[in-house]
Formats: sequence, C-alpha cells, structure tokens
Amino acid sequence: MIRFLENGQNLNQELSYDYCSGRIRELLDILNGKYEIKIIGQEEMNERLVMAMIINEHILLEGLPGTAKTTAIKNLADEIGLNFNRVQFIPDMQPSDLIGKRDLKLESEKEHFETQWVDGPLFTNFLLADEINRAPARVQAALLESMGERQITPFGQETKAIRHQIETEFLSSQFTPPFGREKIDLNNKSAIQFNVFATMNPIEMEGTYPLSEAQVDRFCFKTIVYYPNLATLHGISQKVLQDYNKSFSPAADTAKKKVDAGEKKGNHLLGLYFLRECRRKIFETDKDGTFKHLKQDMIEKISNIIYFSNLQLADNIQSKAYTTDPKQLEIRLNMLKKQNVKARKLINSDVFRYIDSGASPRGQENLIKASLCQAFLDGEQLVNEKHIERVIHDVLRHRIRVNIQAKTLNIDSTDIINELMEIFL
Repeated sequence: MIRFLENGQNLNQELSYDYCSGRIRELLDILNGKYEIKIIGQEEMNERLVMAMIINEHILLEGLPGTAKTTAIKNLADEIGLNFNRVQFIPDMQPSDLIGKRDLKLESEKEHFETQWVDGPLFTNFLLADEINRAPARVQAALLESMGERQITPFGQETKAIRHQIETEFLSSQFTPPFGREKIDLNNKSAIQFNVFATMNPIEMEGTYPLSEAQVDRFCFKTIVYYPNLATLHGISQKVLQDYNKSFSPAADTAKKKVDAGEKKGNHLLGLYFLRECRRKIFETDKDGTFKHLKQDMIEKISNIIYFSNLQLADNIQSKAYTTDPKQLEIRLNMLKKQNVKARKLINSDVFRYIDSGASPRGQENLIKASLCQAFLDGEQLVNEKHIERVIHDVLRHRIRVNIQAKTLNIDSTDIINELMEIFL
C-alpha cells in the first residue's frame, strides 16, 4: 500500500502540491518495481494509468496479449486501495452482464416475489474492459453514458450513479473527512471515482466490432503497449523464477492476503480523498479564475493544435465549397496574411490534405488535463512545451483520422501530430 502519509503527518492538515506530487511519484516507483518486482519494462503504461486515475478519466490500452496490461491495472487498484472489477468482453455478451439487471426476491413475510435491482460489475472504481472491441455494439453503447456521465439509466427510467455499495456505506457513515476537507457529496456525480481501463488486441481482428467515434472520443488516452526488448525479457524470466519459488509457501501467502485485504478496506476512504486532493491541487486557480499551473500562452498553443487538426486547409482553401461562401473564403484568406505565419505554414504543409477528421473539444479538455497532470507527476509547478509533448500522442492519436489516400502512403495520425507540434509548440 502506498504511504499516503509520512511519519507524523496530521490527517487534518491540508496537503501541499509538492507533497501530493511526491506521494504519486512514490506510487509510480512501487508500480515500476523499485521496491518489489511487479512489472518490468512498462514504465510509460504505468504512468498513463496513474494519470488517468488522478484526473478521473478513461484510458484505452492497445497491445499484444501477455504484455502485462491486466496485471498493471490490478497492481494500481491494490496499491491505491480502491474497488476493481474485470469484465471479459465477448461477442454474445448482453448489456445486463455489464450494468446489472432486475431480479426476483422472495419476501417471506409477504409470501410473494418482488423485483430488485442487482448492480453489475460496472459499479466499481476501476473497471477493466478486457478486449472491448470483442463486444457487440449494444454492449459498447452501454458504456457510453457511464463513461460520460458516471451514471446509467436502465430501461430508460430512474438514473443510478456508478458508485460501489461499499463506497456508499463508507461515505454515508459518520466520520471525519481527512486532510481538513469537507465530505464527498454523494449527489455530485463528477466526484465519483470511476475509470474505465479498456484493452484491445491490435492484430487479431476476426470476430471484433470496431469502436464508434463517440466511444473512442470518451477515452482520454490511447496508449500503445509495446513488445518488451531483449533485456526486459531476461528480467521477466528472473521474475517468473522468483514467483514460482514463492508458490511453495502457501501458509505465508494466505497470511499476506489477509493483511492486504485489511489494508485495502481500511485505506479505501483515504484513497478516495487523496485522489480528490490531488485533483484539487492540479486544477487550482488564482483569484482571477485562471489556472495556477497553466498559463495563457500554453492554453493558446493547445487550442491552436486542436483547432487546426480539424481543418483540411490544404484542399479546402481552393475548393468550390468555399468560393461560393464569401464568409468562409474570407476566413481562409485571412490565414494567409503575414501576421499569421503559423497558419500560412500549416496551409502549405502537404500532410494536412490527408486528414479525414480531427480532434474534438473533448480532446482539448483532455489535453489540458493531461498536460497539467504530467507537470504534477514531474514535480513542476507550471506546464511547459515539454509536458504537452509527452502526452499529446496518447491524447490525440485516436482522435485524428486519416483518409484512405494516407493509408496507402503509410501516413497515420502520428505524422499529423508531429507536424502540429512542429508548427505550434
């Protein structure tokens, strides 16, 4: 379990930006095997998982089977002490297998059956949607409302907030909130800690159902989990031997599981409040309402990247569609003026004729969140170009689509993103 509090730390004391950042970096050290070998060679994946957890967003992991995607998510849930459920998506899966269903309950006193709602595996903090593209469209659609609104509306009737029963009991009981803060409002859905960690196999496409654009856009990150190099494989071999030797002491393992279960139950509430405190520090604002850790010049750069990713300027500047609309033509021609050097450079770039569609406003929101969180993980007070560069590919690679001509020339979203960074960062 991560040490949220140093020796002598007062639970009623407000935590600082640097303190929260330090504890999260300690969590990353644990996940990356600094103290105990858990996963080898997946530092970037662990960092993205932690970032998604902190900013309370969702992540799509794409990689070959056996590259520790599931193990990484389980480790994160264990260390932070929150609820974790895994769902294996398969072609014959039904929405009720995910969100829950109505069931019959015998009322012995009344001697008749009554219907009751039974929560599905969706009601948790961390949901591992394993091989999400193997589920049919109706199951994928069941995730849309939950990912966007942190609620479901079963049978089109009363909405249900996605909160585990144990968590509801914790928050509704009488307790003193840690870190000198107010209690979490059970009616505030934005305060619900709910993260979908979805996985996809990039090779085996038979029997899969492509994700819709609305579904893909709800993922803050799309992280590619690469195959390990030779040195990493040697390290994995050593870990396998160590784990195999440990399996010969079942009594010790049983005792350890009981201790771990007790720690997880006792730290669930602390974990929720600590993550909320991290978000509070990351999105802190000055008196004038501006971000304390993100200045206006960085916001403008992010806005330009999102705006120009969604314009096929290289083709449209001379197309008949704009010559018949004087207002649209004027907008395009103004970009050619000398004072807009970056826009003119963008129009002259051949790579942008291959864009089919670009990033949405949700992409801008997620890029801002991710950049702030990256600076937080690095222990720095202000976002700079370096932080944007580190997260931009994972935030935008699934939001920028290229046309068929680009695919024949081996041009993908990475090339578009690199061009955007070169011009606007």
